[in-house]
Amino acid sequence: MLGHVKMAVEANVVADEVVEVSADSVFDPNEGQVFNEDLRADLFDHKVYGPNGEGDLVFEEAGCIGRVLSTGYTVDITQYDRMRGEVNLAENIISTNADIEVSWVDSDGQADSAVVNGTQKLLTTSPEKWNTYGNPAYIPNELMKQSFWPPMPGRDGIKWTKLAKAVRSDETENSISVTKMGWFHSNGESYFVTGNKAIGADGASNVVRPAKDLGIAPSVAKRIDVELVPQESPDRSEQMVADITWIIGVFLHLFNVLGYGALLLAAALRPVVPLRPETTLFLVGSPASGKSLAASLVMSGWQAEAGTWNEKSLPGQALDTNAYGEIARSATPIWVADDIAPATSEQLANQRLDDAQDTVRSQTNGSAKGRSSASGKAQVLREPQSQLIMTAENAFKVASANQRAVIMNFFQGIFNEDKLASAKSFRDYGNQLSRVIGYVIEHIALEAKVYDWRTEVAEWQFEKRTIHEEALKTIKETGIKDRGAVERFAAQAADLSLGLRALEQLAQSVGMDISDEIDNAIKDLIVAIGEGHSDYKNQVKVKCQLQILMIG
Repeated sequence: MLGHVKMAVEANVVADEVVEVSADSVFDPNEGQVFNEDLRADLFDHKVYGPNGEGDLVFEEAGCIGRVLSTGYTVDITQYDRMRGEVNLAENIISTNADIEVSWVDSDGQADSAVVNGTQKLLTTSPEKWNTYGNPAYIPNELMKQSFWPPMPGRDGIKWTKLAKAVRSDETENSISVTKMGWFHSNGESYFVTGNKAIGADGASNVVRPAKDLGIAPSVAKRIDVELVPQESPDRSEQMVADITWIIGVFLHLFNVLGYGALLLAAALRPVVPLRPETTLFLVGSPASGKSLAASLVMSGWQAEAGTWNEKSLPGQALDTNAYGEIARSATPIWVADDIAPATSEQLANQRLDDAQDTVRSQTNGSAKGRSSASGKAQVLREPQSQLIMTAENAFKVASANQRAVIMNFFQGIFNEDKLASAKSFRDYGNQLSRVIGYVIEHIALEAKVYDWRTEVAEWQFEKRTIHEEALKTIKETGIKDRGAVERFAAQAADLSLGLRALEQLAQSVGMDISDEIDNAIKDLIVAIGEGHSDYKNQVKVKCQLQILMIG
């Protein structure tokens, strides 16, 4: 039988005065055994803030004691909030949360505990009402089955809850949970939220965390993460140099097509830049040409553990609904929609391509579909924020949709096999790209802390304009006459190239000069974007000619 706890809190205190909580006795009623002093101290000898000077508090035979581990809010964040570096919590709060640790002494005289999760209503209600209608809470089975639970029903239960709020209150964590991954700002500091943690200038942080429900499958959300090297690690700088050197040496020489490696590397790094990604990578080619493999190499930058992603395991797939895809692109920093066209019928395949075309337009424009609830109230807009990668066997049928995406044409023999073996090795075992992205996030967070977030955003906007001007000149040299197309392709090149500039800045911070490699990579990327669309036009022309011959 579980030993009950008989404790008295003798107060007669004024507001905010600190008093000691003592236990009269801790005993097993069957054995009459007094438990050891260490256990007694562990459970009950805590400093407590007095209850507003309201006389004595006496808790007898509660059977357990509680303390608040953490409280917090779940908030939404818009692109407007990200850009200005401020979040109005009062306007953006979606829900509240609280974690309360309940401790007791088991029948063997050992301390045991369990954590109750729920909303902040836990902090103002008696434990007997913690899991009632309108106040859902998760109460672990090991606590529910204890004979003392719930303790102190009725008004005495409220007293128990008040004591729980007072016990070791200086250790209570206050945190913010965010419904979208990416950059978030709190108290003058910036954090990048992944599916499993938040990363600031000093590494992983408990101030901000991802919400438990991001709107997509938890098994997918938790895998979108990066590996962090502890900042106190004595070999961190050497590791950083080695990882950057490895990434540059492999990715920029990964393909037998000029600029394709730069495109993939830029896409992997692009989500960390404090501007919304606007450009979709559209990987087109026959089955087994390497499209999904290439997408998995990009995703290898977004895994805390090597081997998380591969060509058979990518975040999104053709069977995902439009609504699910829209939520995913609004909640994650990077998203892959793999194999979008194949279907059991030509009609369904065409419908999927049409839906994908709408997705590309939404990605470019940063627009979201407006929806209302059953009551007629407007729902939260799902603005796209992720770097989007699509794979398909065929290009879009509408020219404007193709021009809004960066087309990469895949075929047998497209990879440099030696470099591909190295890239698959760091995807499955080494995790170099993921560590590099972690370094870049910490570097940008530190820059924003030293200066301020708006200055950081302004610097990246200036960098984007500079690359855009250079891209206009280069793309015109490819022979594309359409002014609108030239402008779109230059905008795409400027948008993607920001990821490469982020890598260059990181390298500079550890004394590496990779400016020549990055400048050349950006030039190759620009040419690849223009030529990708030229290849598409040639393919369309050949298909039209074949159709004419077949009709004839």
